[in-house]
Amino acid sequence: MYCRRCGKKLEDGATSCPACGTEVVEVKQRPYAEKYRAQRQAEKAQRASERQAAAEARAASADSEAQYAKQAGVKDDPYVTPALCLGVASLVCSAFPWPAAWGVGTSMWMRILILLLALGGMVLCLLATRVEADNVRAADAWNRGHKKRAFTYRRPAALMVARICCGISALMALLSFFTV
Repeated sequence: MYCRRCGKKLEDGATSCPACGTEVVEVKQRPYAEKYRAQRQAEKAQRASERQAAAEARAASADSEAQYAKQAGVKDDPYVTPALCLGVASLVCSAFPWPAAWGVGTSMWMRILILLLALGGMVLCLLATRVEADNVRAADAWNRGHKKRAFTYRRPAALMVARICCGISALMALLSFFTV
């Protein structure tokens, strides 16, 4: 070991340098791998705490959105999921390339079934649109009374998909009646 001030060789166990009197401070050296590992662990812990804080903020935001929706009188729409299911089912039935051996692709009962599925989906879309309009009115009325926090009603994207599926399959079913 050497003195860090004057560079003179020191004896093992010396507490001060015999030449300059500088106190000997023993520094334990860590290999680079240990330093790197400790640094990575600290970074991981920091990222984990940041992720947890972000998740808690998202949960609080979602809770506050649900709370504002409840206060505004926004109702859950029970018609969107059935409308989407009927729309997708009718679209699959009308676009599916049925094997000719089954004899169902061009049969009259299959065309009527597809048309009924599509029309049922359209009726459910209309009912969902009515609930959606009520929710928009409720959110607007609540926003007029509460200037601090504006509540935005988010329209369900599934309803638009259901409308598109029902419309396309109804059109395909109607066209199939006029083509032989």
